[in-house]
This record gives sequence, C-alpha cells and structure tokens, in this order.
Amino acid sequence: MPQDDSKVSFYAFFTKYSLVQDYGFLAGLWRRLLWKLLPPVPEKGTISYVLYNNRGEEESIRNQLPWGRMADQPLANELNRAIQALCAKLAAFGLDSAIKHKISGHSSAELNPFQRIWDLSHRVEGVNENLLFDLDEALRQARQQIVDLRQNKNKSGTSLRLTITTRRMLEYTDRARTLVQLKQNLEDKALWAKLFSEFQISEKQNRSILRYINRHLDLLALETVEHTSNKGEKYIAENKKEYLKFGRKALGGGALIAIFALVKLWLDAQGLSKGNNAILFSLNYAACFIVVKQLGGIIATKQPAMTASTIADYVDKCEDSQFKSLDDVLQLIRRVFQSQILSLVGNFIMALLSAIAIYQLLDITGANTLTSTIKPDYLIKNTTPSLQLFGFAALAGIFLATSGLISGYIDNKVVASNVGYRIKHSRLFFKSAVFAKWFQKNIGSILGNISLGFMLGSVFLLSDFLPFKVDIRHIAFSTSYVGYALMKGKLLFSVICFSLLGAILIGLTNFLVSFGLTLYLALRSRGARLTLLPRLLGGVLKDFAKRPLAYIAFR
Repeated sequence: MPQDDSKVSFYAFFTKYSLVQDYGFLAGLWRRLLWKLLPPVPEKGTISYVLYNNRGEEESIRNQLPWGRMADQPLANELNRAIQALCAKLAAFGLDSAIKHKISGHSSAELNPFQRIWDLSHRVEGVNENLLFDLDEALRQARQQIVDLRQNKNKSGTSLRLTITTRRMLEYTDRARTLVQLKQNLEDKALWAKLFSEFQISEKQNRSILRYINRHLDLLALETVEHTSNKGEKYIAENKKEYLKFGRKALGGGALIAIFALVKLWLDAQGLSKGNNAILFSLNYAACFIVVKQLGGIIATKQPAMTASTIADYVDKCEDSQFKSLDDVLQLIRRVFQSQILSLVGNFIMALLSAIAIYQLLDITGANTLTSTIKPDYLIKNTTPSLQLFGFAALAGIFLATSGLISGYIDNKVVASNVGYRIKHSRLFFKSAVFAKWFQKNIGSILGNISLGFMLGSVFLLSDFLPFKVDIRHIAFSTSYVGYALMKGKLLFSVICFSLLGAILIGLTNFLVSFGLTLYLALRSRGARLTLLPRLLGGVLKDFAKRPLAYIAFR
C-alpha cells in the first residue's frame, strides 16, 4: 500500500455508511452541487484518503489489504467500534417509542432483538464465537422485523421519513452482519474483497447528484403508491362469482357516465368562456366519478393504477427485488386483465345503450333541451381513429394514473397520521365514530376523483399556450357520445362501426398507459431493477400467444 497500513484508519471503511446523514433533501443536494465545484478531500489517514491520492491503483491497494492481520490491536479495535456504532444506531431505532409501537403491532416475536443487539454489541471486543453467533442472530431477527414493518405499511401507514429510515436501517443491519462474519473469520479474502468493492462503489455514488435525486424520487414514489396496491386487490376477480359481480358494477358505471356525458355536451353548447367551461367541465367529471364510486359502480380506466401497484407489491415481498416465480406473476397479470377487460366491455356496452335509451326517453317526453345541442358530425369526428386520438387517450391515461397515485398518497397520510382516531375523539366533529370511519375509508378516493375531474376538464386550456391542440379522450364518455350521435344524426353504418372501434381503441390506450405508467413507477419505487420490465413484458407476450383467451375471459 502506498502508505503504511498500520497508520491507516479502517473505521469508515468498515462502517461504509456515514452515521450523520439525516439532513434534508435540499441540504444534501446543495452539498453535492458544492462538491462538483470544490471536491472534498477525505480525512488524512483513511482508506478514502489513500484511494483519493492513488487513483487508478485501486486493484493494487486491494491486494495489499491486511488479510488475516486483525490480531493487530488498532485494526481490531476499529472493527469492534464499527460493529458497536452500527448496532447502537439499530438499537436506537428499534427502541424508539413510536417505532416500537409500530413493530409490536406486526411482529409476533416475544423478545426484542434490538435490546439484545444493544447488550451483545457492548461485549464484542473479545473473540467469543457464541456471542458473535447470538449477535448475528439478533441482527437477523431485527432485519426481519424491519422488513415486516415495511410490508405491513398499508395497515399502519408510512411517511417519507420513515421509509428513508427503514431503508437505511436495513443497510446498517446488512453491514453489521457482514462485519460480524469478518470477525468470525479474519482470513476470509473473499469477504475482504467484497468489503473493498462495496466501499469503492459507495464512495463514487455518495457524490452523484443524479443518483441522489433518483433515490429520493424513488422514495417519494414509494410513499405515493403504498396504499394503491392494497386497494388494487379489490379490483381483481378471484373466482367466477367476483368476476360476474365486476361485470354488473361495470354496467352500472357505464349507465351513470352516459348521464354525465350528456350534461358535458349541454355545458359545451352554452357558449361560455373557456375559463368557465374548464370549471364546469371539471366539476361535472369529478361529480361523475364520485357518484359512480359512492353508488358502487366501476369505471374501468380508474382501476389500472391500483392493480399495477398490486403486481409491483409482489416485488416488495422479495428481498432482492426480483420476481421469484414469473409464473405466479403471470397468473396475477392474467387475473388483472380478465377483470379490467370485463370492466372495459361493461362500461362500453352500457354507456352506448344508456345513451341511446336516454335520448329516446327525452325525445318521447319532449324534454329535448339537452339533446338539441348534440352535434353528431363533431362527436363522430372526435372518436374516429387517428394519431391525435391516441395522443388524447394516452394523456387521459396519464391523468388516470396520477389520480390513482394521489388517492393512494392521501389514504396513506390519513392512516399514518391516525386521522380517523383523531376525528373520533375531536369535539369539532362531535366525536363521531361513524364519520371517522367514513372519512378514513373515502377521503382518498374522493380527493383522487376531484383531482382527476379537474385534470380532465381543464387540460384543454393548454392549447392556448402550446403550438398544438391538447385534449383528452375517455372510453365511457366517448362511447356515450357515439350513442347520442347515432340517435341524433343519420349516419352510415360503416361510420358508426368505425367510431365504435375508435372508442374501443381509446379504452385500450387509457388502460395500457395508466397501467404501464403506474407499474413502472411502482417497480422503481421498490428498488426493482429495470431489467425486470423486459423480462416481464416478454413473459406476458409469450403467455398471451399461448393462451389469449385466459387474458380476456374468466374460466
């Protein structure tokens, strides 16, 4: 080694992670920006300092590491202190009153491994095989409790800070176990090489601005999609009875949408300003989605964001963020597609039939004020397949995914902040347990629907600021428009069929964009490798080629 290794401190090398990184996002970002202008010089006498002054000689330095020389007291002391420092951080986390309460609600373990970690780490100076074995076992149990806490986040809620902390605690636990293994076998060159390689990677990544931003965006995404996966399970049929129930709910949703679609057409014909139209369109969309949800109907395109998170949640159950069984995931995806396609078909059929029935009813009763404003040619043009149509449908898919994530974010905040319990004990709400239960169950979906309504209803305003037209297309609303146009105007059969085909393509685009976007975000948020996506897509395409009917109908 270019420097006398007896004078080199290995403490930071052993711990790998700084134990004082609890600064905020902006502070961390600012620090890395300054590092780009004025790179920090590591503390003299550390491994970082040796590597900094001997760039390009990492392999040579690694080969000169003191294999098996841990009998040297300074080096042995640094290993002991590193183990104690990591264990102290873990113990402080596990013995925190709030964390302890959350863990006790999910873990059936009678003993507290964090207390054992604290006790055993204070006696780690000696070479006691039984003590090291017990410490390693306590670290393993602590890790499992942290994993259980993360996997049960839908029950107790989470926060960005808790998500960051638990991820860091898992890193500390893994590092402490590695150091304990090193202390048990001081001449394990493979373990030394692993420590050196991980340290090099950590040194490079610690200064990367892009990685720092991506890491925090992934964490923010994880907090956002926490509850969407839990709700997504409700939109996947497990048996034929649930499958038929989905069909009935989808029919109900399509019938209700046909009513609000007619209101939208009437509002559009009133000649109001664009600003007023944006507000009224948004309120109409939001009211539609809320009414459908409260009356038990299903809007097919609102489900993909949640079902995609359910699939991604399967990754979170695997410690290496990999699918342990692609067949199990494909089976889940088949059930998702079965449920979603049934919902799309139900919305499509009932929206069309309801629009026809409503028009006939209004015409018979003479209450044709609403239908008199219908412009058949304009409505048919808006559902005719084209590149612009796909763009508008894709934009609607993005908004649908976003609203699902907003809903999940609000639900998570409500649970994490224990809002239901606080309402139940608040004089302001008359300590109403009924309202508390209703609020906790519905506020996420209501705010998600309101946000979706305003995104869909006002996005056309962007056309005034961009060099191209901006609008949205939604399958149920577009199908209703075709139904009203069919009754109002004298259209050729081929034109009607072409427009209905356009409505179906709108629905598929809504679904695929919303589903794909949320699945990608959910996988990224759980730290899954992007190589999973081609593998998953390839598996789905092969499976679909073998059994296409399994993706369409429940059997």
